[in-house]
This record gives sequence, structure tokens and C-alpha cells, in this order.
Amino acid sequence: MAEPAPEADADADVYGLTPDDLRNWAPFTPVEIHWARKHGLTPAVARQWALEGLHVCDAVRAVALGMTTEDTRRWAAAHFAPSDAVEAAEMGISLDVAIAWREAGFILPDAALLIQDGWALSAAIAARYAGIVTGPAADP
Repeated sequence: MAEPAPEADADADVYGLTPDDLRNWAPFTPVEIHWARKHGLTPAVARQWALEGLHVCDAVRAVALGMTTEDTRRWAAAHFAPSDAVEAAEMGISLDVAIAWREAGFILPDAALLIQDGWALSAAIAARYAGIVTGPAADP
């Protein structure tokens, strides 16, 4: 097994981690270990979420929201990033709503902000295309 980089040792020292901590939490970085422990994640839970494609910071949010790994799998099956499932859950956006906005050409972060600001999908589409000529250009 490769020796950790010197900066990893310095980071481990900053977070008060021992060599045993680093071994028990491998392959997570010292800052990830600190964050996971601060929020009550065990190494096994952090690894389970990592297998679903979530970094520790998103795993902490998912656990706090009461999400399951199956929730992220449903979103991944619909071609969203696992972190999108967490963001949508935080904003109260269902998978069906996210799919409708994506099919209209909006990425989830933009859709989430528009939804939070009270935009309906039809109004957002109209606003996006406002002022765009839809037919042949008029003679100058």
C-alpha cells in the first residue's frame, strides 16, 4: 500500500486523526473523515453512500434529509447525478418535476432556483424564448 502524501499527514494532524483513523476510514481524506464524524456518519455509512456516487458532504445532507441509497438510484436511473437527488430533496422537487424541467432544457440547479422563486415551467420557457424571432427575419 502506498504511503500517504505528506500533506495528508499534516491534514490528519490538523483534524486530530491517528494513523488508525486513517486506516479505518480509507480511502477518505482527512477533511472528509472529520466532516463525516462531525455529522455522525460511520465509515460503513460513508462508504455505502460513496458507492452510490456521493461525496461525504452530500452524504451528510442525504442522511439529514432521511434519504436512502435507493432514492439516489432512482434519480441515477433517470440520468441525474446522485448529488442532484440530494439537491432536489432539499428543495422539495420530485423526480417527475425534475424530468419535466430537464425535458424543457433546464438543468436541475437552474430549475431548482426558478421553482424556488415561484416560476411555473411554462412561464420559464416563455421567458427563455422571449424576444427570439421564431419565423423568418423581417426585412430591415
